Amino acid sequence: MDRCTFKLKFVARTVQLLVIFHLVWSLEGVIKANVTRYEDLLFKDLFRGYNKEIRPVLKESDAVEAEFGFALSEIIDLDEKNQVLATNVWIRQRQLRG
Repeated sequence: MDRCTFKLKFVARTVQLLVIFHLVWSLEGVIKANVTRYEDLLFKDLFRGYNKEIRPVLKESDAVEAEFGFALSEIIDLDEKNQVLATNVWIRQRQLRG
């Protein structure tokens, strides 16, 4: 395996791991926004009585379709020795309606 192919495989694998990490992190609700008082009041009003455990399906056995997208917007740094890749990425998550 030549050096260029190894680098490309390393970058691809690292990006895959970053995507998986981000999806797990965002799905767990770890990201919290710094919101103003009025945004907080609006959010509380809109989601009053909302149960996040209920899936938006008619039958329990139905699947919820979702679409995930990933775009690498910038490679900031690649430290080959320590195998660290710093990037900026865009993650798109969307629930599809039937």
